[in-house]
Amino acid sequence: MQKILIIEDDASVRNAIMKFLQAANFEVISAADGEAGMRLALEHEPDLIVCDAMMPELTGDRVLQLLRANERTQSIPFLVLVTRNNNAELPGGMIAGVDDVLVKPFTRDGLLRAIARQLSQPATILESPSTTGPAPYRQRVEHMTQSTYCDPLTDLHNRTVLLHQLRQALLQDSPACPSVAFICLHFDQLTALSQQHGFNLSDRLMRQMSDRLVHSLPLHYTVARTGIDAFGVLIPNRASAQALLDFAQYLQHHLTQPYQIGTTTIHLPCALGIACNSFSGTKAEELMHQARLAAHLATQQDCSIQLYTPPQEKQAPQQETLVQALYRALDQREFFLEYQPQVNLMTGRIIAAEALLRWQHPQRGVLYPPQFLSVADDIGVLVPIGEWVLQTACRQAETWQAAAQSPINVGVNLSSRQFHHPQLVTAIAHATAQSSLNPSLLMLDLTESTLMHHWETSRSTLEQLKQVGICINIDDFGTGLSSLNYLHQLPIHYLKIDPSFIRGIVTSTKALNVARAIVAMAQNLHIRTTAEGVEAREQVALLRQIGCYSVQGNLFSPSVGARDLEEMLLTDKRI
Repeated sequence: MQKILIIEDDASVRNAIMKFLQAANFEVISAADGEAGMRLALEHEPDLIVCDAMMPELTGDRVLQLLRANERTQSIPFLVLVTRNNNAELPGGMIAGVDDVLVKPFTRDGLLRAIARQLSQPATILESPSTTGPAPYRQRVEHMTQSTYCDPLTDLHNRTVLLHQLRQALLQDSPACPSVAFICLHFDQLTALSQQHGFNLSDRLMRQMSDRLVHSLPLHYTVARTGIDAFGVLIPNRASAQALLDFAQYLQHHLTQPYQIGTTTIHLPCALGIACNSFSGTKAEELMHQARLAAHLATQQDCSIQLYTPPQEKQAPQQETLVQALYRALDQREFFLEYQPQVNLMTGRIIAAEALLRWQHPQRGVLYPPQFLSVADDIGVLVPIGEWVLQTACRQAETWQAAAQSPINVGVNLSSRQFHHPQLVTAIAHATAQSSLNPSLLMLDLTESTLMHHWETSRSTLEQLKQVGICINIDDFGTGLSSLNYLHQLPIHYLKIDPSFIRGIVTSTKALNVARAIVAMAQNLHIRTTAEGVEAREQVALLRQIGCYSVQGNLFSPSVGARDLEEMLLTDKRI
């Protein structure tokens, strides 16, 4: 049995902690002041010391100094207790020496999680305490659980505690090599779900989400509920930006798996924003704001995960001007399309072209989708813009058929908002009929995350599109970390392999094996593959060797105007 020493001058707090820990099967010894605590520490050499920061005579800071100076006690984990809004309790030397900080008042689970982080205890210590104890003890448990420092629904820390711990982490961070990171997890459809199914279901869902999040995190990470539909995670010792993105993808994968509430199955998308401490002096509030901003951009751009970069902050002052310009852009015919060809690796000929939206802004020049689509979505013009792209691409594809040696498909990207619009199938039928384009020549590019939103609705929509004859492509395949089970359940024609998997296939055997595995899996499911971002002939040779069907990238051609692509078709340009 592991032994814990409690040093706390407040008898009510000391006794409550003792009861918590005894109920969790720890051996507990206690002292009412620092001097008595030092004697017990030397006599028993406990596995952990929990000590109040502010005590008369021998303070927590002095106790820690004495412990670290003694060979017998210098390595004992030290958890310090502080009260809210009193940073003076933690002198600079103490900050560097403590193993963890717990803010009073705290919940039972908060205390046990902090102890588990130091002792590597299994999650079973977080089971509910017995309710057969004395009435004053039960009342104290209820009072501490309902404290303003704890979210009453999920029993996680709230924003106040998270901010405190984030401030402490930033104070301890090395100016030469900052390592603190913060992740904001935003579930933007939770409010709508509450309105649709009621708050009882959404509350049960939120508890399931928080449990799943806690069990997905290392014990030394801090997690809190920061809003009605948001959580925050403090990462005290991040590695590289890529490692953070990989971890965020891992979280996103776990948190977007289906939830079962009674007989109701719920698929809930999650946007993650990541912010890193990049220089000395960063404030906790700034880091949280940056992560929230990145999560918002991830939601708007339908990319699930966004790493904060300074230019994102500069987008805000320009937004009001963009709003007015976007309302005008369609009427003024300021949008135009470019097309990037896709080439069959067997024949070397162009078989399709992806339509790419551009905006000829009258003052700012050519703007690309990441610069304006999130604003278009906010003000409700994203769907009309999408319909214009669809109609224009269909008309252009029909004119290409006469110039091509064989039928040419055209690919159109659909955002989540467009795909889930109730009039999508009608709009597509109208665009193909009006342009006289054979529907089988229209390809719709969808991301994995778009398909995972409202799973049953997605399946129904795809079945309707299949009946019309539309071709469905999964864009950026491999980046969404969704279950591969959907591949054989949906009418998918192409997997477009993300450039991140193609980039290293010439120099990395692992990268090549990943690409080979994707191609082989697709072939077994009778799905064709297109490699995106192909930049070198060596990549083409390897992709042809592993059986990839087609390629797209700057090696053959960057995105070009409709006339330039038509010239390629007329001259039968080949790779």
